Amino acid sequence: MEFRVLVGVPTFKRRAMLFDLLESLQSSLEVTRFEFDFEILVADNDPAGSAREVVESIKGSFGHRIYYHIYVRKGLAAIRNFILEFGFSGGYDYLVFIDDDEYVTCEWMNELLEMMLMNDVVGVRGPVIPVFSDEVAIYIKWIMKRKRYKDGEKLDNWTTGNLIVDLKYIRANSVLFDERFNSIGAEDTFFGREMNRKGATLVWADNAVVYERIVDQRANMVTCIRRQFSSSAVFVFILRMERMHLSLVRKFVISAIYVFLGLLFLWVYILPIKFRAKPAMVLAEGLGGFYGFVGKGLKIYS
Repeated sequence: MEFRVLVGVPTFKRRAMLFDLLESLQSSLEVTRFEFDFEILVADNDPAGSAREVVESIKGSFGHRIYYHIYVRKGLAAIRNFILEFGFSGGYDYLVFIDDDEYVTCEWMNELLEMMLMNDVVGVRGPVIPVFSDEVAIYIKWIMKRKRYKDGEKLDNWTTGNLIVDLKYIRANSVLFDERFNSIGAEDTFFGREMNRKGATLVWADNAVVYERIVDQRANMVTCIRRQFSSSAVFVFILRMERMHLSLVRKFVISAIYVFLGLLFLWVYILPIKFRAKPAMVLAEGLGGFYGFVGKGLKIYS
């Protein structure tokens, strides 16, 4: 049976990175063991259409159809919903989410599909490995390193940086990205919680590797603290939305403990060790949790 697979790429003013991603997608699809119908959708969130030239430059030599659409409404959830709706209307079986600052490995698509079909699951995630310049400090690399799991391990935390999903299951269960998260992020976290409530199964494919380019402007302590603070605040926002009162009490207590421990061990930052920033990150998570209880107008992305 031939399935139809759509690779959805939301993009915003990252022309060079987008070109590298599309080239890597071409290489991965050239060696796929599955005789499926693969198509690419580039959803440009820049009203000026800055990605159009990139898509046009590679379209002629690309072995599969590439669609290009400008989606002018700003927002992380909104553009992901546009990709979902495109997949629904096109009758695709599977949708792969990949970000425009990433590039995939040759066996990436094979590994995602193999794990998906062998386990009969709704979603499969793979590792996103950050790539830094040589100038980035070791302790920053340690902070930004992402967790990996055992191949085939069941997960409950959905992220969209390297994810394949069963589109027909999502449509049947009416799950979309909540647009209240357009400017604050974590839209994939809340999407995943909805999927879990519907009983969807997600597993890890450890060999479906993609790499994420971390530019030097992002690879610093200020960015790391801000992200930790905001993710903690948004998590409280989610718990408040869901009226998870017991979890809110637990989060408040944990935030207080984190603030205490972070302040107590903040001096560790002066030591020349790779985990020197851990207390500062713990403090940021605690303070972010408190902000989630009292803060209004939380806005991380413009």
